[in-house]
Amino acid sequence: MTSGRSGHVWQGRFKAFPIEQDEHYLPVLISMKLPVVVHPAKEGGLWAEIPALPGCVSEGETLPETLANIREAAEGWLEVARERAATSADVQLAEIEL
Repeated sequence: MTSGRSGHVWQGRFKAFPIEQDEHYLPVLISMKLPVVVHPAKEGGLWAEIPALPGCVSEGETLPETLANIREAAEGWLEVARERAATSADVQLAEIEL
């Protein structure tokens, strides 16, 4: 399946299910592991980023708090990406296994 435009590369496993009304595919996230880079913040505490999700950053005072915050940020990032892909009529989604 090709859509005529380049798509984003996602690491992880997705399953695509047809929607009978418009025959587009929506991804359903099964599981995903993403590397998180944690940095010391100049003002104290920590900040984290997920290189695979451009712009996905968060911060916290402790490592557990920072990891919880970056997880929440990643979930929000993926939800927005899913919504944007689902509303593009010329995009088709499929599953690959790495």
